[in-house]
Amino acid sequence: MKPTRILLTLAAAAFSMAAVASDVEISSAQELHIDRQAYHPVLSPDGSLLLFSTTDHTGLYSYDIATGKTFTLDESAAAGFAPVFSQKGDKVYYQTATLVDGLLNRDVRAVTLRSGKVKQLAKPSRKDVELRALDGDTFVSSAVYHINVVRNGVTTELRPVADGHSYLWPSLSPDGTRILFSEPFQGVFVCNIDGSGLKKIAGKGDFPGWVNNDAVVTVSTVDDGYNIMSSNLNLIELNSGETSTLTPEEVKVGELSVCAATGDMVYSTLDGKLFMINVKINR
Repeated sequence: MKPTRILLTLAAAAFSMAAVASDVEISSAQELHIDRQAYHPVLSPDGSLLLFSTTDHTGLYSYDIATGKTFTLDESAAAGFAPVFSQKGDKVYYQTATLVDGLLNRDVRAVTLRSGKVKQLAKPSRKDVELRALDGDTFVSSAVYHINVVRNGVTTELRPVADGHSYLWPSLSPDGTRILFSEPFQGVFVCNIDGSGLKKIAGKGDFPGWVNNDAVVTVSTVDDGYNIMSSNLNLIELNSGETSTLTPEEVKVGELSVCAATGDMVYSTLDGKLFMINVKINR
């Protein structure tokens, strides 16, 4: 069954006072009971399905949120590295890895979720492929040193941070007007789709995602250079700048996937467990 959305209990209130005060409802975290270690979560556009993989990205699996059933989509090497749902959520595009003459090559595949049928779209090669382009979508992507904005097949390069070194995890807001991204040396930012209106919203953060057009969530990690000391989910309301911590201190979050359509988010822990919470902003 889909995790029940309930308000945080008093036991968790110690780390959620800011959220309660700003009319944010946060469900208690529900573990997704998967019969194996699971990493690299990716939620479908409607929040009904979840993709995950092994720690080294070998294999691609789906988990049905409503039924709790797990399906094997492809057990190939690297199949779980950055898979992409189609806009309709009926297909998943991904790549697998093979060695050709000692060099890493990657093919392109699509799996139809209803039937489980896998189709190879491109043979293994050294060519980089932007999977979201296969679906004709308007999207943003990282080219490391700049952000690519692709609309109607036309690519525009953006460098919103004047002295930015690299741009990670860019994504479009639900209304398609703004871009969220992380610059690892300077923080988390939001800007307009043309690169204007740059606004820094956090000093640091990984895997930033849109909760809705006015709020985002990030993974905030502190380490000593060798070990992760803490890693939590932080909710940031863009208009007020208010930040709320969504996970207790003892939880160490790995990666994060957010579904803006539902307010659901799934995060992995360092020991290979997946948890789901829901955020509702009453405004």
